[in-house]
Amino acid sequence: MGVSRMLHVSPFLIHLVSWPPLTLPFPISDNAGGRTLPFPVGVSSNTIESCTSACHNAGYNLAGTEYAAECWCGYTIQAGGAPAPATECNMLCSGDNSEYCGGPNRLNVYKDTASTSTPPAPPEVVAKVGPWVSQGCYMLVLFSFTSLAFLP
Repeated sequence: MGVSRMLHVSPFLIHLVSWPPLTLPFPISDNAGGRTLPFPVGVSSNTIESCTSACHNAGYNLAGTEYAAECWCGYTIQAGGAPAPATECNMLCSGDNSEYCGGPNRLNVYKDTASTSTPPAPPEVVAKVGPWVSQGCYMLVLFSFTSLAFLP
């Protein structure tokens, strides 16, 4: 269990969890179309400690609280996640209204500095299966038709 301290930064009161392996949070913008931290974990009552513990127990080195009640984990900041003003992480945690847990499309991100977790190795590309030889990865081109006319 971590030791918590209160730090007054005018005009906001910010609750910091002094858990030795974690660094202070930094606000990051998020996007529902491409998650900054892609792995959701369920916590019954979202707090900074419950989220960071859940991510640590799942083997991740990053944890993020978002939209008061969401907890997200990952190994790296992804999908264009970028620093955001701290004032945009303004939603109180659903499990502790003395802590901030991100905001709409905003994450308070914590890094476990004691973790040695690394992302799992990507799947192997199979070069040949029987007479079939891999030709690599190709982009799918989709066509969109706005109208179709039928002639008699």
